[in-house]
Parts: sequence; C-alpha cells; structure tokens
Amino acid sequence: MQTGEILQLLENKINDIYENELMVDLEHKSLTSRYLDATRKASIRHIQNFNFLNTWSDLLMCSRQIMYFTAQMHLYKDFVNNPTENPIYMGNTTVYRNSESKLSLRYDIFSDSAFQSLYNYWDRIGDIIAYFLKGYQNFSFQERSIYFGKIIDVVPENLKDNDGYRWLKKFKDEDYTFFNEKRISIVHKETLNTQFKNKYLESPSNFSNINNLYTEKMNRTEYLKGQLNKSIEGCEQMILFFEHINSIIYADIDYPPHSSKFTLKTK
Repeated sequence: MQTGEILQLLENKINDIYENELMVDLEHKSLTSRYLDATRKASIRHIQNFNFLNTWSDLLMCSRQIMYFTAQMHLYKDFVNNPTENPIYMGNTTVYRNSESKLSLRYDIFSDSAFQSLYNYWDRIGDIIAYFLKGYQNFSFQERSIYFGKIIDVVPENLKDNDGYRWLKKFKDEDYTFFNEKRISIVHKETLNTQFKNKYLESPSNFSNINNLYTEKMNRTEYLKGQLNKSIEGCEQMILFFEHINSIIYADIDYPPHSSKFTLKTK
C-alpha cells in the first residue's frame, strides 16, 4: 500500500470520528457573513492596524486544529494503558506498572496540541475584541499584552449590559481560567505525559490515586470536545456583543450591511 493510500485511510477514520462524535468546527456554523457585517465599521476605522478578515481566517484554522487534535485523541483513546490493570506483586506490596506503548503516547501528544490550539483560538478572539474596542473612550492596550482574559476584564462599563458580553465574562471566569492554567503548565513547565508520569511515580502502589490519574486522563477527550462546542458558541456570542455595541462605538460611520460605500458622519 502506498503512503498516500495509508494517509487517506487515516483521513477517512478521522472523518468517521467527526461524524460519530457529532464534531463540527467554526466553519460549519456559517457565521462568516454575520461576522463581516458586525466588524465592517471597525475594519474601516482600523484598516491600517488590524485585518479583521485575516484574523477570522486564522480563527477558522484554529477551530479546525482543535477538532482535528481532539479527533486524534478519540482515535488513540482505546490504546491508552491503564496502570491499574498491570499489577506486580512484590511480597506484601503491589506495584502498578505504567507500561506505555507508542500508541498510548500519541494520546498525550495530541492532548497537548489540542490544549494549545484551544488557547490560540481564544487568543484570536481577544485580538478581535481588542481592536473592535480600540479608541473608544480612550480604550487602549499594548500590542504584546492582548490576552482574551485581560481584554474581557477591561471592557468599558457602559458596554457590558448585554447577553454577549455576559456570556464571554462568565466563560473567562470559569472555563478559560481552567484550561489556560493547563496550557501554561504544558507550554512552560511539563507536557501532560510528563505530568502523569511524575504523579504516578509519587505513589505507584496507590490504586486509588493511580485510578484517579487515569480517569482524569481519559476524560480529556470529552472535555476538549465540549470546549470545541463552547468555542463556536463563544464566537457567536462575540458577534452578538459587537452587534449590540456597534451603534455606540461606531456612530460616526455610516456603512449599512453589504454596502460597498461608506461615509463618515459630520456634526
């Protein structure tokens, strides 16, 4: 069998997982037109500093990555070794061996990638929101300090009374904080695989602790699948937020949806 045929079989398997697990990415939500309408006036004002269309394209790519890496985790999930199923009896002591195969290792590799892609996605959301708000009531930021969590917390008070913002703030305080801490640990400290090994080595004879580690590891697939869905919902909530505050921030720009012309209002 040729390499191309093998890769196509893998691609078919991934597509089967998408279908069986009901996984879709941002592109399948068909939000592009609505996003472009919502950011049309912002694109005019910030045309020299930020490209809303390019960032949207990158957001779509980040969403594909989250879905792909999560599907790969599903693919390898059944091959992850469970140390509690591999006991060694040494006198009065039972040691549970962590005999990891290459297939099991792949699960952790794709887990790391999925968490990083999830962070990248929300980082792009942060970029879009920051530039949408830029200049309003002296709203400003340092280019190198645009983070989703930080931007959400400094939104002007008079722009917060809407469902879109409230959803984003709740997500930031709950979900985002959790997976960002996980991402920071992966990127700046240790991979998930190394974290598991180190925690396992602390008590290789403790069945309960090892079983909890294994359960937590296996739950990653459903967690990331849920975060894929929330990432799509979050994008829709961002657009809803923009639609609500557009007339407040960009009252000086007269640019109806799908129009090819715009004018700046004068007093």
